[in-house]
Amino acid sequence: MSIIANAALQNLHELERPDKYRDARRRLEAWRLLEREAKARKRRIALRREQRAKAEAAARRMRRMRALKLPGAWTLAVAGVFITAAWFSNDFTVWLDSLRHML
Repeated sequence: MSIIANAALQNLHELERPDKYRDARRRLEAWRLLEREAKARKRRIALRREQRAKAEAAARRMRRMRALKLPGAWTLAVAGVFITAAWFSNDFTVWLDSLRHML
């Protein structure tokens, strides 16, 4: 409990009239409510900050994955073309040779 709330509790015992007691009690309850609201606000702010950090980390991870996918796909395509060309190079040269003999 805060210092102000403790002081308000001490003043409750000194008051003699019921209406003053009621007012002090209401002030104390209002103060406690404000303290609870402040704690809840701090908790919500921390939760939002944590959620925002997680969302930003996920977005960075997705950008990184996207940045690696496209060059990887192109590398595989070019490698596939070179392997195919090497594999069928003899057939291609034979075909070209047959075309040359036809002319």
